[in-house]
Amino acid sequence: MRLYQNDPACGPGLRVQVVLPEGPVRVVADPDRIRQALWNLLHNARKAVRSEGRITISLTGEGENAILDVEDDGIGMRSGEIANYFQPFRRGFSQGSGLGLSVVYQIMEQHGGRIEIASAPGKGTRCRLVFPAEDAP
Repeated sequence: MRLYQNDPACGPGLRVQVVLPEGPVRVVADPDRIRQALWNLLHNARKAVRSEGRITISLTGEGENAILDVEDDGIGMRSGEIANYFQPFRRGFSQGSGLGLSVVYQIMEQHGGRIEIASAPGKGTRCRLVFPAEDAP
C-alpha cells in the first residue's frame, strides 16, 4: 500500500487512505499473490477516480473472515457491468488488457476466499476480498 501511495501515477489529486486494525488479522495466504490482487484493484480504482478522488483501503477481522476492502469515489458501475466484472478481456477502461480483475478472481479462489462488488454509477465502487481467517495461536 505504501508503494502505491508513492507511485507518481497516482498524481497530486488522488487521496489514498489506509485504515488498519490495532491488532493483527491473520490469514494463510501467498503474500506476493495478495500484493498482486491488491495492486490490480488499486490500479482500477485509480482509473475510476481519474485525476482526482479518494481511494480507501481497509482491513478488518469479521468473525471467521479477514476482510480487505478497496473503495473509491469514482465513476462507479451499473449492475450489468458488475455481472461481467471478472470476465477475461472485459475492458471497462480505454486502457488495459482486461485481465487484471480475472487474475484477482483466480487469486481469491486459490486462497479459498471470494470477492464481492458493490457499486453505483457516479458514486464509486467497493471491492471486498473475503479470506478465511487463520485461527490465532
